[in-house]
Amino acid sequence: PKTPVAVIEWGTLPSQRTAVGTLDTIVEEVEKIGIRPPTITVVGEVVSLRKTLTWFEKRPLFGRKILVTRSREQAGGLSVRLEEKGAEVTEIPTIEIRPPSSWKGLDRAIRSLSRFRWLIFTSVNGVEFFFKRLREKGKDLRDLKGIKIAAVGPSTAHAMEERGIHVDLVAKEYQAEGLVRAMAKKGIRNRRILIPRAREGREILVEGLRRMGAKVDLVEVYRSVMPKGNGLRKSIAEKKIDLITFASSATVENFVRMAGVTDIPAACIGPITARTAKQKGLNVAIQPRRSTIPALVDAIVSYYSGDKR
Repeated sequence: PKTPVAVIEWGTLPSQRTAVGTLDTIVEEVEKIGIRPPTITVVGEVVSLRKTLTWFEKRPLFGRKILVTRSREQAGGLSVRLEEKGAEVTEIPTIEIRPPSSWKGLDRAIRSLSRFRWLIFTSVNGVEFFFKRLREKGKDLRDLKGIKIAAVGPSTAHAMEERGIHVDLVAKEYQAEGLVRAMAKKGIRNRRILIPRAREGREILVEGLRRMGAKVDLVEVYRSVMPKGNGLRKSIAEKKIDLITFASSATVENFVRMAGVTDIPAACIGPITARTAKQKGLNVAIQPRRSTIPALVDAIVSYYSGDKR
């Protein structure tokens, strides 16, 4: 009767729960916790090693159910980091990335790249679509000779550097306002600047550069659209989501259209996204000091560890 026993529910998954007792007490322990199949029952002295080997359940986000709303192309990096911390992640994109309605604007810019002195990227998507089209038009990196490159944020800069391109300027503040301030020191009056980005986007960067006398060509290289029929409301209710993550204002706006306002705490990657969420009536509980995915995950871990700063 005193032989150690452990009953493990949903073993190796973030929803794992374990009841520990003896052959004499295990039924009572299982009922107390509410363990239900599927389960694995371990009988014997090996159960005594649980305290030594219980790293799995001690991960900081273990048991937390987190919703990721990024596009499918970009959700992976955030999801993997959250899962490594023990979270149970549900990916339901509230944004979908598609090619532009027309390539005419970008094709025209590609034909005359030598006119531009700066090329500014505001997202990883912009980088990917720009270079894909550049190759399709029979051109390559050599056609960017003499053009300075600027990026909003380290992720966008990294996407450029992966292609072997040195980034001349990354704003200290990872948003349009920060890049405008950084560009003000570069003497851009009468300089022609190309910005390949989504059709939908804030005009802060374009307006700021034009006020400084720059000649800005804004071209659409992709579209951000709202997905249809993904059962967002139902999934939130059934999965009992603890936290919703937002990496852009567009994901916030589409979420509200698709699911309505909810009291579930939200984690927003930066001040612009957080401001949009608050304006829409969402409960913004987490905002990292730096607008990056690693910083967002660290802030989520701090929040659930009791450090709400």
